Amino acid sequence: MAVINTNVKALFSQMALGSSGRAQSIAMEQLSTGKRINSARDDAAGMAISTRMTQQIRSLNQAVRNAGDAISMIQTAEGATNEITDMLQRMRELAVQAANDTNSNEQRSYLDLEFQQLKKQIVQISDNTEWNGFSILNGSAGERVGERPVYKTVSVGQQSDVFIAPSRLITPKNGMDADYIKGFAVADVTITAADDTKFMSFSDGVHTYYVEHAATAGATITAMKDQINGVANANVTTNGYTASTDASGNLILTKTDASKTLPSFTLNTDNQAGQVYDLSALSPAAMDADVLKLDVLINSSTPFSVTSIPIDTAGSVSLADAMDDVITKFNADTDINAEYKAVAEQTGGVTTGIKILSIKGGRTDGFVQSAVAVKVGPVGLEAAVNDVRAPLVATPADVPEDNSAKVSDNVHTMDVQESFANQGTFLKSGKLSMTIDASVPSVTATFLTMDEKSYTMVGDVDVASGTVTFMSSAPENQSLITQNLTYVIKDNDSGSAVPRDLRSYKDPTTEIEVDVAGGIPALNDGDIVINGITIGKTSWDDDKLSPPNNAAGSAIAKAAAINRVTNLTGVHAVVNENVAIGTAMQGTAVVKGRVIINGVESPILTTSLNNPRKTREDAVRAINLIADKTGVMAVDTGLDAQGIKLVAKDGRNIEVEFSLDPINGPTGDDFAQRTGLRAGVHAGTYSLEAKVEQHVEIGTTNTGNLKNSGLTPADNKVNVSAVNTDARAVVKAGERDPTLPDYVQGPVPLKAGDLMINGVAIPGALPKNDRLTQPESHQFSTTSDLVSSAIAMANAINTQTASTGVTAVANPAVTNGTVAVIDNDPGKDGWHSLYINGIDVPVQFDSTQKPSERMRDMAIAINAKLGAHGVEASENINGGMTLKTLDGRNLSVWFDDGLSAKEFGLADKAGKPVAGVTAVASASVQSTDADTLYATVSLQSTKPIKVEPGVNGYSAESNFEKLGFQTGTFGGVVDEAVTKMSPPRTGRLNFQVGSNVNQYITIDLADFGKGGPITGDLTWDVDLDAPAPGAALGAPNVDGQQRSFISSKESATSVLARLDVVMEKVNATRATMGAVMNRLDHVINNLTNVSMNMSASRSQIEDADYAAASTELAKTQIMQQAATAVLAQANTSQQSVMKLLGG
Repeated sequence: MAVINTNVKALFSQMALGSSGRAQSIAMEQLSTGKRINSARDDAAGMAISTRMTQQIRSLNQAVRNAGDAISMIQTAEGATNEITDMLQRMRELAVQAANDTNSNEQRSYLDLEFQQLKKQIVQISDNTEWNGFSILNGSAGERVGERPVYKTVSVGQQSDVFIAPSRLITPKNGMDADYIKGFAVADVTITAADDTKFMSFSDGVHTYYVEHAATAGATITAMKDQINGVANANVTTNGYTASTDASGNLILTKTDASKTLPSFTLNTDNQAGQVYDLSALSPAAMDADVLKLDVLINSSTPFSVTSIPIDTAGSVSLADAMDDVITKFNADTDINAEYKAVAEQTGGVTTGIKILSIKGGRTDGFVQSAVAVKVGPVGLEAAVNDVRAPLVATPADVPEDNSAKVSDNVHTMDVQESFANQGTFLKSGKLSMTIDASVPSVTATFLTMDEKSYTMVGDVDVASGTVTFMSSAPENQSLITQNLTYVIKDNDSGSAVPRDLRSYKDPTTEIEVDVAGGIPALNDGDIVINGITIGKTSWDDDKLSPPNNAAGSAIAKAAAINRVTNLTGVHAVVNENVAIGTAMQGTAVVKGRVIINGVESPILTTSLNNPRKTREDAVRAINLIADKTGVMAVDTGLDAQGIKLVAKDGRNIEVEFSLDPINGPTGDDFAQRTGLRAGVHAGTYSLEAKVEQHVEIGTTNTGNLKNSGLTPADNKVNVSAVNTDARAVVKAGERDPTLPDYVQGPVPLKAGDLMINGVAIPGALPKNDRLTQPESHQFSTTSDLVSSAIAMANAINTQTASTGVTAVANPAVTNGTVAVIDNDPGKDGWHSLYINGIDVPVQFDSTQKPSERMRDMAIAINAKLGAHGVEASENINGGMTLKTLDGRNLSVWFDDGLSAKEFGLADKAGKPVAGVTAVASASVQSTDADTLYATVSLQSTKPIKVEPGVNGYSAESNFEKLGFQTGTFGGVVDEAVTKMSPPRTGRLNFQVGSNVNQYITIDLADFGKGGPITGDLTWDVDLDAPAPGAALGAPNVDGQQRSFISSKESATSVLARLDVVMEKVNATRATMGAVMNRLDHVINNLTNVSMNMSASRSQIEDADYAAASTELAKTQIMQQAATAVLAQANTSQQSVMKLLGG
């Protein structure tokens, strides 16, 4: 039987046809592309090798182009520097010509015209020479090299819950504050015997006054108070003060001249105190003249003369009688007796001399006259001898000590204060001026706003209680105050303030000016001294962005004041972003109200029940709807403990108020706790920048208040940012905070969860973190706590330095006494104990000492035990004592309350102990009553420092704010976009001249302009006006650079020397450019050679062999034809079987 099987021959022929077809396709591909390797399957290894070679070849070719571009760019720069060289050559010619004395200064000024123009052109070339659209000669091209300056210190932000408040400082015009009024309790001295003449004298340290009293035994000084006042008031113009007495018989001095100083008085009843002219040596027998004359020279003019009765040489009239006659006539002369009084100097009842008393004052030290200090001229007493006037010798008489009564200035000190009821009721800031007439009585008041708009206010006065009241309901007052305003003038008598009866002043008219300032303090003249330069005051128009009432205290205004003298200090202030923190959210009740941001009211905000996250979202949305008007954006912190923070990018003040329903609405505190917002005004911070090598020294004057600036004393000499915490509250004995746990009482430690720095949580402080404060510190003072010290806090922060990049340093704890007074009480003479951190420092009191002598001796005694208590002492510019803990440990100082802080130089202007100083009963080395002053901490880094609260947020459990920390990002490298203090810029250009990474050639192109290191010494003053012809060279600027001009011989000579230095720098730079261009030529040649050879190598690997490919193509074509024919035959070979089936 026939079998039909698979056509194997056809299948085989088909396979061979496919194989030859593939070979034919490869040959055709190689011939058509010219490549042996057209895909990875052609030659996997060859493909990898050739691809890598292609990368290198193309990179090398680009590197050649890079080198060519680099040469072109350097040629451009070198061409510009060639032009600069030509100009410098011309400038040198001009300087040489100007240095020649054949030219006058005026002619030199003509040469200087061209000189100044060439300077400007050098700067213009450096700024305008560009390649490919960017400058290449101003140091901005490429990567900046060299140390970058950082913000060296940052101010602290300032927060106030009061938007506008009357100042605690007033400026009376009628002598009404501590500097204008001084009171003395007149210690009565009783006259024990009656004499023919009796005088009481009193000295203010400059003048001595004499008052004649009744020659009656038992008379007292107090009884003669009217005479005292009359004599003192007779010379008001010279003294600058008036005298009066109050109902208690106290002597009251009131300043009339602000430039004068109110004195202390010494009173005595010695009738021998005066200017004595001893005439006992003159006898009639010794005198040829027949008269005795007494002359009074007034202002060196023609003297008033009193001539006695003739003296008979035969003795008919004695010299004593002549002197008595002179005295009588002298005192009867109306041109004289208003100023002087003559008194007989007697021995045994016989006149032996004449004593002259200046009854309106004028005797320095009580005896010697001073022509400078006296209202009228000196007194001259002459005897006419042989018609020649011979001055007689004045013999001062001593004042017996037992007849003097010293009146100390602290017996009755009148410190007129002011107090406002309902502070913060003002709607505007400015100056309130009041004129009170106690005789009517009436008050006239004018309010002048910061923008100099004047308003009249209407008020009522109660002169008996020293009270002025302004009613808010009065139409004139409604635009200025929201509540009734009461102003009380008070006396501070021995520490208890009592209302002042305005009728007790001699002048019934009292004029007072009160500063009504914003809650944020403005700068006053002398508050800051930077690098020895005093910074001026700020004003509201320094800041056009913040609401005007607090604008003078903003960071913008303070930075503007600092920047006005940048050319003198070398320091520039940059305003930071202002961040106003929120408050911890608590409570569940729904409340409703509006938020007023910088005077703009938000839409109504309703809190969500038990959903603080939703409440924050709604509040943020409402505040940001008005952000275009307020300049303030709200940010959701995402934490209930931190609430909502407000951010002003431009650093303007942020003022937050709540508009609530006064009847049915929540309280302000409730609204704040529900919304996470904080009411009040918040001023931002500013940073101080300087050149890398420039130090920044910060201090204040003896009348300034550095706290107003938000800065702390510092001398930053390194290029590191420093951010200081704000001052901590003095811890007083017995203080307890009921909102904190029991273990946190008074002293405030850093706890875990309080602080984060650069995103890293800071652990809590531990007692072992402070190894400098004495271990027994809790024993010598209950308020001095190791774990709460700045040292412990700094060391806790430093445990995370590796993660944060921030180092903490404890600043010194410093307290400054401003008053030092020696109590002239011999009963206090001897040794007394001053306890410093539990160490007994003996201090010797001597009532005859000067304050400066006691301060010197105290400093020596305290510093002798520096190793024990860690406190350095020094006398400060105010004459008081400064105590400083050099290592930042706590400071506790106390003394027995039988003494006063003033006697140790540790009192403020009001006589009260300064911070950290306490008067305690029965003082000993241990105290439970002493206060403690805690130091601040400085955070330092070369990178930005981000400070924020930890998980405790701003809750009652958090000590973040109590420790003086503030939220924000501070310091770091200066912002090139706004910096004024960048160092001379040098750009490093990297030319990629290879196919692989780091195959480059570099060149440093420095700034050729006014701020650069090449020509800067000549061109730095290009924007300043040229000095006048012949002007002196003057002092260098803060960088030690001199002005460059040639309009005087001195300046031309100085310029010559500096031109040589500058030209050497230019030549060196040009030489570097030439060397680099030559190097780049060699680079191009080498790269071209490498690229060529590598291309040949790649060709061997990937290019096709046309002879072999052509042969292969012909072969495969033949095989294709044969296979096709065979396949046809194979397909017909099976047809015989079909024939059998068909048959």
